[in-house]
Amino acid sequence: MDMEEIKKGTGVFEQLLKMQAPKVFANFRKHNLVPDMYLLDWLFTLFSRKLPIDIASRVWDSYLLEGEVVMYRMAISIIKMMEKSLQEGCFEDCIMRVNALPEEVLDEDILFKTLEKVSQQIPTSLFLSLKEGLGEVGKKSLRRGKSSRQLNV
Repeated sequence: MDMEEIKKGTGVFEQLLKMQAPKVFANFRKHNLVPDMYLLDWLFTLFSRKLPIDIASRVWDSYLLEGEVVMYRMAISIIKMMEKSLQEGCFEDCIMRVNALPEEVLDEDILFKTLEKVSQQIPTSLFLSLKEGLGEVGKKSLRRGKSSRQLNV
């Protein structure tokens, strides 16, 4: 994956986060907590470093069936499960929670019920249109040296 694709992916995630958890998005912005600090680890390892293997394997199955949109839906689902603490926490608390997922996120039944709800709110068509729409924005921003947090998402 090249740098342009990484920037596009973090930009799409930021847009989804802004739509699905606006208070978390605002708090992360306030504390300069950008997706690069946690999301890349989640996506590059297909959640295998953060979720127990039985849960991660279900995510992998869904990824193989539905494609990359599942990874973004799962990331939003995880954020939504911690939404209350993430919308109020300081930088240190938030970064610690997203990098060492708390016990409530590791409840398989609740996590996949949350994923089901998020999947209804983020159809594949929305994900693809965001990704396509960000393509040109991402290219222009990269030429100007802007990071994903500097994009107006």
